[in-house]
Amino acid sequence: EPIQAEGFAKLIGKSQKEFERTYGSPIVSYDSGYGFWINRYQTELTNSYLEVSIQEGKIAAIKTAGIDGPDIAPFQLKMSMGDLAQITMLYPNFTVKNGEEDVSLELMEEDLNYRPLVAFDNGTYGILFFNNDSELIAVAYLTAQMLLKLAPYSVTDGTVAAIQPTTENWEAIDQQKETQGFRLLNILRTNENLPNYDTTYTLQGQSRDFLARFLKKPESYLDGTKLE
Repeated sequence: EPIQAEGFAKLIGKSQKEFERTYGSPIVSYDSGYGFWINRYQTELTNSYLEVSIQEGKIAAIKTAGIDGPDIAPFQLKMSMGDLAQITMLYPNFTVKNGEEDVSLELMEEDLNYRPLVAFDNGTYGILFFNNDSELIAVAYLTAQMLLKLAPYSVTDGTVAAIQPTTENWEAIDQQKETQGFRLLNILRTNENLPNYDTTYTLQGQSRDFLARFLKKPESYLDGTKLE
């Protein structure tokens, strides 16, 4: 039962130029390292986040937090699961086309409670993010190809090719992802009336040291199933 595409859902698959006629040029742009670019755009709303994944000049994903109104219609920030049930039923199983093959996705109970998947009638998908109070706090819109590339849910049938890196220059990319992730985290915390996280060089150094040890010998920290 797909939902009628509105707002950002209608822009998935459109050109970057068409998007920027409304939202302007990106204030941050960097290579994801996996065959698409990540752009962040300025919004008129305080404590909001707008990120777009661009692949071959077209919009493959739009990630939003703190954005409300027509852009995320028919959804609304802070809507409950009960409100969502008035719009659509939530399904634990989806079948997504991957070329000529059908790929089956399964949502676990935690997925359904905190990040359910919905389908739009233009062939795109949305992931709705709920907080511990079951209030909508963010929405991500994706093409079917990007959904399968990111693979946020369990694949129960069909095959999904492992995402392949397209660069070896990870230092600059990791720095950008760290910066944007930290910004997004604090936007979400501010919108939840929580104090911002802060960090120190000492803590960053300790974290990098631990990460280096983990990457060198992950089997020392993970059991068999998680390691696999």
